[in-house]
Amino acid sequence: MGKTVVILGGGSGGIAAANILRKNLKKEHRVILIDKNSYHYFAPSFLWYIFGSRTQDQVRRKIDVLKNKGIEYIKADISGIDIERKAVHTNVKDISYDYLIIALGAELDLDIIPGFNEAAYSFYNFEECVRLKDNLKNFSNGNVAVVISSMPFKCPAAPYEMAVLLDYYFKKNKK
Repeated sequence: MGKTVVILGGGSGGIAAANILRKNLKKEHRVILIDKNSYHYFAPSFLWYIFGSRTQDQVRRKIDVLKNKGIEYIKADISGIDIERKAVHTNVKDISYDYLIIALGAELDLDIIPGFNEAAYSFYNFEECVRLKDNLKNFSNGNVAVVISSMPFKCPAAPYEMAVLLDYYFKKNKK
């Protein structure tokens, strides 16, 4: 009798886990990935997108293409996990599992710095990268600060990469 593996999160960790499991498990076993988003965004390419080296379609893929590999995808908000009953509660339905992988990633707390949301950009969120890319074109002068607001944080190299890319961009564009 086949087992069911449920993976929470369609980020890089969840997608990698789903692909590896599907490749290595017999077809009688189910691999189900649950995520609230329709797209997987490849965050390591966000900085490339901001500076024009990648397009939106190059940094995102529809998650439902996993079905072509035999991975089930459920677009849903996760509201809880019932460990005793081995079930994940979502706004769509409850999903039973034999094994559970939690790959939800880190959530950013942008409110830790008062006024951040109104005056700054986060390059860890694609929508913010779109906004930054659009507004960077209109930047004419002033100071730019690349801030690490608290520890730990996503992708420790990203702030340094952003600082170097901004420096290159401003020198290249004489801003």
